Amino acid sequence: MSILIADQRVGRLVVEFDTQFISNAINSVHRQGLFIAISEIVFSLILLSILGPALTRQLKNLTNAAHNNFSALAIGL
Repeated sequence: MSILIADQRVGRLVVEFDTQFISNAINSVHRQGLFIAISEIVFSLILLSILGPALTRQLKNLTNAAHNNFSALAIGL
């Protein structure tokens, strides 16, 4: 930007902004987001590895009981 006095250029003004703090904040948010995403995936895997077999075991027990009852009924006929 030129500085004019009586229509004559007497200088120039340069304005700069330091954006390093914005870059640091963006990088920090990216790291935090990545940490949250990885934590969520690990938490989901742990939860699935605990709940999956427990639910499957109950379904297997129910299936076995149904087969046993059906076999007992078939023998009794």
